[in-house]
Amino acid sequence: MNYSLFARYAALCCMWLTATCTMGPKVRDGGIITTNANAQGNKITVRFTRGSNFANAKQFLFGKFTITPQIAVWAEDTQGRYLQTLYVTRKFAKQDWGIMLHNKDSCFRTSSLPYWLNKYVHAGNAAPTTNKPLPDAVTAATPTGSFDINTMLNTPALPVVICVEINSSFDYNSAFGPKRKASSINGQPAVVYKARAGENLRLYPVVSMKLAGHSGETGADSLLYKDVSGLTTAQNIFSCINVLMHVSVSPAGDSIDRTGATPLSAR
Repeated sequence: MNYSLFARYAALCCMWLTATCTMGPKVRDGGIITTNANAQGNKITVRFTRGSNFANAKQFLFGKFTITPQIAVWAEDTQGRYLQTLYVTRKFAKQDWGIMLHNKDSCFRTSSLPYWLNKYVHAGNAAPTTNKPLPDAVTAATPTGSFDINTMLNTPALPVVICVEINSSFDYNSAFGPKRKASSINGQPAVVYKARAGENLRLYPVVSMKLAGHSGETGADSLLYKDVSGLTTAQNIFSCINVLMHVSVSPAGDSIDRTGATPLSAR
C-alpha cells in the first residue's frame, strides 16, 4: 500500500470536510437572523422550515459529519434584474473555509451558490474573497434548524421577486454521483426558489416560494436550469419557504403581519 498517497488523500479529505461540514451541531429551530438593519424601505421576513435533508449526516473515513447548507437570499425586479442581497451564509460570504487552502484574493467554491454569485457580479459587484468579504450587514452563520430572516428592501417599489439559492455538499444521487466530474464536491447542484412578493398585499401578505430550477453544476455559468427531474434530496433541504411583507395596507395604517405556510411538496 502506498502510505504516502494515502496520507495525502486523508489530509485532503480532512480539509474538504472542514471547509464544508461541522462535527454535528444539534438541530435547533426558531433562529432569527436580522440583516440590512439600517436600510430604509419595506420590511420583509423570509421564513425557512427545515426539511428531511437539512443537517444531513454523512459517514466519512474519519467519522460522521453533519452537513448544513449554504444559502443566498436576494431580491430582483419583475424583469429579473438584480436589486440587492439580503442574506448569505457566513462561510461563503466571508470565504471562511477553515484549513482548506485557497487563494485569499479569489472566490473559492463558486459552485456552492453560482446563480446568486453571477447575478451579484454582473450587477457590478466584486465576488467575495477572504481579503474582501461581503459586509456583516448581509451575513450570519448557517442556521441549525428552521429560522427567520428579518430584513429590509432598499427599494420602495413593489412587487419584487425574492430569490433563494440553497446548496448542500456531498448530496449525491444516481444522477449526480461522486464519480461525475462536474458534480465535484456538491453532488446535486444548488436549487433555486422564487416568489413574487408585494402584489395584492391585502389578499396575499404571505407568499410561498416555488422551485424555479437549479444552478449549473460547476459554477461556470449564470444559467438557471428548469429541468429538475434529476433532483431528489436537494428538494428536501427545506420543506417550505415563505415570504411575509410587513406593509401598511389597511385604512388605519395597520401593518399586516400574518404567517402562513404551504409545504414545498404541496405545490
